Amino acid sequence: MKATGSGRQFRSRNRQILATVIISLAATLLVSCAGSPDAVERSLSEADILLKKGDGYYFNDRYDEAIREYTLAAAADPGSAAVYRNRAYAWLALREMEKAREDFDRAVKIAPGFAEAYLGRGGLYYQQGKYAEAIDDFDRVIELDPWNATARYYKALACEKIGRLREAVEAYRGYIHCVVPREGGSADFARERIQDLEKRLPD
Repeated sequence: MKATGSGRQFRSRNRQILATVIISLAATLLVSCAGSPDAVERSLSEADILLKKGDGYYFNDRYDEAIREYTLAAAADPGSAAVYRNRAYAWLALREMEKAREDFDRAVKIAPGFAEAYLGRGGLYYQQGKYAEAIDDFDRVIELDPWNATARYYKALACEKIGRLREAVEAYRGYIHCVVPREGGSADFARERIQDLEKRLPD
């Protein structure tokens, strides 16, 4: 891909931000467990079982039903940050942005070290054009999880939006350092953005 096409590529990527955030984080909704189904069911709490059911609905694009199960799980265990994080993604899928933000807020209040909740909320802020708030959340993710390539990539995009070009360059460099593979695809795109931005930086 030639550098002259980077502007078109950048605009195309921006149109896909929210969908990419949801897709890239969807795997984190799964509850990891081992053993036979019956043994797992016996070992899980009521809230865990409801969370698993909600995840099942979520992955089948049945978002209203997922929200119902997540809401029941929250009632069973109001202190579960994962429940609110997962419900926030379901709200996002329904384009209920304010409800999604409220659930991300609940998740980080319960668990201030929950990087995935900050990442989701940062993606939501980006979609709403609240780029400074998005950057703050992506910085928090990077503080908690320095190898999080996703946070670095979206931070770079947000920094570009508000003219923080040096920060964007550094974020893209961090992304290339963290992402696997480091050649081709999004890594090459990040290199093109660095080249373009460095031409625009004051001496």
